[in-house]
Parts: sequence; structure tokens; C-alpha cells
Amino acid sequence: MAKDNDIKRNPPWRNAPSASVESVDSSPPPLRRRLKSRQDVLTREDRAESIDSSVPTPKNLDIAIKKIVSPANVVNAPQKEALHGPAGQTSRSLIQTSNDPSKPTRQIIPQKPREPLVKTSNGSNRRHSTSVGVNTTLVQRSDPPDDEEDTDHEDLDLNAEDEEETSLQALLNEPPAPSTSSALMPSQLVGLEHNRYMVALQKGYSKLLFLVFEDEKKKRKSLDKMDFRIFNTRGWNVLAATPTPMLCALAAGDLPRMVARRDPAVLACINMFKRTKALEKCPCIYLISLCNSQGEGPTAREWAEIAYHLMQYAQVDRHDKHLTDLAFEVDCIDHPDHKTKRAKNLYQRRYLKSKDDQTVGKNMPSPTKVNRMQKFSGAQTSRANKVAKSDWDTKRLHAFYGGYALSPKRRWHSHKASPSSYLMAATYAVCEVKWPGRYQLQEFAISPIVDPEDASYGEIIISAIAGCMYDTGEGFNIADPGDSVHSINTMNIWHRRWVDIWVARHSPYYANIIEQTRIIHDENEESEQAREDVKPLKQEMEELKRLKETTEEKAEELQGLLISKVNEHLREEIAINKALVELDTTEFTEATKASWIVESTQYLIEDQEMIDHQ
Repeated sequence: MAKDNDIKRNPPWRNAPSASVESVDSSPPPLRRRLKSRQDVLTREDRAESIDSSVPTPKNLDIAIKKIVSPANVVNAPQKEALHGPAGQTSRSLIQTSNDPSKPTRQIIPQKPREPLVKTSNGSNRRHSTSVGVNTTLVQRSDPPDDEEDTDHEDLDLNAEDEEETSLQALLNEPPAPSTSSALMPSQLVGLEHNRYMVALQKGYSKLLFLVFEDEKKKRKSLDKMDFRIFNTRGWNVLAATPTPMLCALAAGDLPRMVARRDPAVLACINMFKRTKALEKCPCIYLISLCNSQGEGPTAREWAEIAYHLMQYAQVDRHDKHLTDLAFEVDCIDHPDHKTKRAKNLYQRRYLKSKDDQTVGKNMPSPTKVNRMQKFSGAQTSRANKVAKSDWDTKRLHAFYGGYALSPKRRWHSHKASPSSYLMAATYAVCEVKWPGRYQLQEFAISPIVDPEDASYGEIIISAIAGCMYDTGEGFNIADPGDSVHSINTMNIWHRRWVDIWVARHSPYYANIIEQTRIIHDENEESEQAREDVKPLKQEMEELKRLKETTEEKAEELQGLLISKVNEHLREEIAINKALVELDTTEFTEATKASWIVESTQYLIEDQEMIDHQ
């Protein structure tokens, strides 16, 4: 008991040296870049620099665009600035590659001056391109309905005339950002070498997807046997449908701050989602961030304090007054009616109760949720301890919740109405108890999903880039991203009809996705045709190989037969020679013997005659 009282009086987050109570961001204010409506062109050679050459690349969309709109149609400047995929850029400079090895691999070429403003039939300001050979890669219907018009961006095209030269000069002095330099401020480009996903994004979509695929494959067994080409194809659809400023800001880890500071490119993306009614009519991958009015997450000291109070909240076995009061205050946030239930459910933890866990009883704390909250608190404490104690009051740490929703607005309301994501809801409630009104849950629509099969891949990719898993302390996601959206493949006809309507009326991305899918399909067909063309050659090679083997076998057989005949002939000659030698020897022996007998007989006769004579 004395130990518990000591913890209450001296929690661990009080031991760090304090700096200032309210942290002040020392980074320079973002550059207010004026949006340009000139249609940017990204040629095939330029796109080859931003993606892996081993995968299909999106080509120019002239043919697809001519089928959708007439050449006289122009693009609304703010929408064009926000809506672009791999087939278009909205930066102040095009990133090109030099073929000369003696020159740098990247060059920044300033773009042409802005085109003059013209008045359209509906009274809105648009810029008319007078350039020759400019390809419009992102399109909008020439006469949208009146309720879809949005004038929130007109001030972005008309103000900040005096910042053009200074902004351009500042950008020329900074390294280029991936695909869209307007999404990142020069001050934010410093130190990006430590951000793996940002570096991968600078090298192209396929590099980023490969890095995400390798990271996620280590975390879930379902990706072990998946072919990367499938993941890459689906990932291209997701990234092509994601506004590049949003993607760059997310990879840089600064999306909430750029939204709060009203960065022109990111703000145009958000207004595009509002204008096209994507938040109500189009399924999206969304993110929710805990941040203040300036888009900054809690400091390291505040995260340590949040983790301490969540750990106290998760101690369901203790019933002293301190923990009871803390749990009651947390449970009453956004639910004033809970005060009437205190006498009846004195020790209830609203964010930890479970209606399905029959082992502990209805509306009682679930051991699974308790363990997850304790693990999340420990991860947050470790994350805060990695920050130097001198930076505890200045270092801001973000935490995201990522998911998929058929209707993002309805999903956000469900998050607020019930603790469906209890770690995020409990963290927000603790912040409201400790610092009322300082932090809010900010939601962002990131990637429109027009194909249901892309949803699980989109949730995996966006959640991985943002870092949403609770066990690392960087997010509030409990289930693995992608596992909770398997049921979307059974979307009914009503949902599909609304998606088709939204795509047909509002989404210029769909042309990119259609073209990308067609390119991949054509290249797959070309590969199949090439394999079919190679089959006869392979058969001929196999036939020649078999003929060669047969010829070698026959040659070996003939050689063996010839050797046998030669050996037989040699044996016959040897036998003949031996017989001749034996015959000659016999005759010589007989002749010699006869001659000896004759001589011996002669000698005997002569001896007898001598004896007789004597």
C-alpha cells in the first residue's frame, strides 16, 4: 500500500527535467505555395526514373482521356493540383534524369510561367493552357452539377503573387521531393535519410511497395507465400488513387501538421474529397490522429503521463478510491449519462468491458483488453524513454489509427459514438481528463478504393507507412491491417452501384487505374504470347537434344563394335602367327634330328670299318 501511495505521489513521468509547459514548434513556417493549373507532363522516360524497370509502368493517358472528355475541356486548378497519380506531377520542377554519366543523375528544371486566368461558363476562375503538346492526365467533367462546385480554393490561385520568385528559388536550392515537391516544405526535407519509407518513395512506387511487403511479411504469415507481383499490382492501384501530396506528407510523418497549417497542396486534396463527396459515397482508407489544433501530437512527457494513467486504468483488480475516481472520470468523457450508473457499476471500466467474453460475465472487464492496454502503455513508455530527457517537452510523437470504411463519415461517427477502438478512445479520454480541450481526434481520408479487392492491400500499405500497430506504441490498431476487411469482397449491388456512380462522376484517378490495369493486362498477354512463340523453339531444341543423344549412343555403339572387330582380327592374326611359328619349329627339329641320325650312322660305319681293317 505504501508502494502504491509512493507511485501516486511520484509517477515516473515527473522525474524527467521539465522545460516549458507548452512546447513551441521551432521549425520555420511552411511556404505558402501558389497552386498552378498548368497541366504537367510526365513522359515515359521520366516515369521510368521513379519506378522499378522490372514492373509495368503507366503510359501516357492521352487515349483514355480522349474517350472521357473532349480536347477543349480544361482542369480545375485546385483539383488538378490535388488529384494526380503516377501519370502526373504538381511540383514546381520536373525531376529528370541525365544520360550523361558525368552529370548528376537528377536535374531540376524550372517550369514555365503560369497561364492566364479565364472565366468559364459557370463563373469560376480557371487557367487556360496555351502550351502546345501538353497532355492532360487528370480530368474533370466540363459541366459538373451545381451542388458539386467548390470555391474554397480560389483564394489559393489569386494570392501570394510576391512569393513566386522567392519560393521557386528556395525550391531550386533544396533536394527534390518524390513526385510532388509541393507536398513537402524545404525544412521538412532535412533528415529524411532516416525515414525508410520516405527514401523508398523518392525512388518510386515499386521500391516503397517492396519495402512495405518485406516489412509486413515478417509480421504476418499470410504474406509468406504471396507473389510480390500480385502485391505490387494491387499496391500500384492504391498508390495511383492516392493524392501524391497526401502520400508524401504521410511518408514524412507530418500529415496532421501540414493540414493544420493549411498547406496548399494537402488542403486541395482534402477539399477534393469534400467536393467530390468521396467521404459519403466512396469507400476509402482513412487515418485518425490524436493531435492538437496545430496538428501536433502529445509530447514525450505527456505520452509518459498518458501511459501511466492508462496503466492505472487497466488495474481492474484494485478498488481504492484513487483508481475508482480516475476510471469514473475517464468513462464519463463524452458520455455524461454514465454518471448515473456509478452507484450500480462502481468498478466498471467502460473501455475494457466485453459483451462477448462469457468467461468473465457481461459488461465486466475483458482480460484480453486489459492485457492489450497494459502492453500499449508499456510500448508508449518505452517510446517516450527513447527521447532524450532534455527534449521531453519539445519532442512531439504522433499516433494513428488506420482502417477501411465504405463511408468514412459514418465510420468516424461510429468511432466517436462507441468505443469500438477502445485504445484510441481511452487515450483521448485520458487526455480530456488531464488537459481538457488540448487534443482532439483528427480524421483524414487518404486513398479512395474503387475496386473492393484493393481494400485489404490499401489498408496494409497505408497503415504500414503511418505506423498504426498498438504493440509498437505508434498507433492504436489492434487487429492486423487487412485482416478486418475480408468481408468487403461480398459488397452488395447497392454499394457497388454507388461506387460506380462516384467513379463515373468524380474520380479522375479511375483513368489512371484503368490505364494501369490495361497496361499490366497487355504486358501479361504479351508475355503469354512470347511464351507461346518460344514453345516451338523449345520443342525443336528438345528434338535436337534427343537427336544428339541418339547420335551419341549410336556412335558409341559403332565404336564399340569396331573395336570388337579389330580385337577379333588381331586375335586371329596372333593365332595364325603362333601356329606358323610352331610349325616352323617342328619341321626344323625333325630335320635336325634326321641329319644327326645320318651323321651318327656314318660315324658308326666308319668306326666298324676301321676295326675290321685292324
